[in-house]
Amino acid sequence: MLESIDSISLSEIMNNPKLKNSPQEKVLKAVAVLVWCLMVSYLAVFVLTSLFGPFGNTITIVLVGPVIEESCKKMAAKGGFSDEFNVVFNVFEFTGYFMMNRSIANALVRLTVVGMHSVTSALHKLGRSEEAQKFFKCETEDEKKNLANIADTAGTLIHVIWNSVAMALLVKDIKKAYTNLFGHELGEFEAKQHIKANYGL
Repeated sequence: MLESIDSISLSEIMNNPKLKNSPQEKVLKAVAVLVWCLMVSYLAVFVLTSLFGPFGNTITIVLVGPVIEESCKKMAAKGGFSDEFNVVFNVFEFTGYFMMNRSIANALVRLTVVGMHSVTSALHKLGRSEEAQKFFKCETEDEKKNLANIADTAGTLIHVIWNSVAMALLVKDIKKAYTNLFGHELGEFEAKQHIKANYGL
């Protein structure tokens, strides 16, 4: 029995007609896209901080990170597993950052970020839905692509603006709190590193 199970390859499982577009397949695809997202993100952080130092970290937080993550949401929406990716991504990110700072305040911050990710993920999905295409009277393939591109751009812009505003506010508050506590000012780079480690921006 066990030998026959071991002889079944992953490709045979994935090619099983009963599993096509099944919840299991969608979750596997979501995990695969998440792994790709993490690999590209870590590579981008390494390259940008190596080239530009502290400024590279800022570029990653406010621009490159959001673009990479929204591209993954776009891939999921095009592949028909947007909801599954949204759950997998948010569970992974929330759990990771919460474990670094197990406080109610951080949990609340992370929940707002979950909300932002869910909204932008929904935009990517909505831009490809039949309902939206009918509402905006998109009949040709070009019109449908344009609608999807608008939704993708809107999602990315929301993410970029969110991270930019959040980082600006948090840097100011963290530097002020550090000065009050220790009597001298915390550098902006150190403040941004603290934000990235504890709030996931």
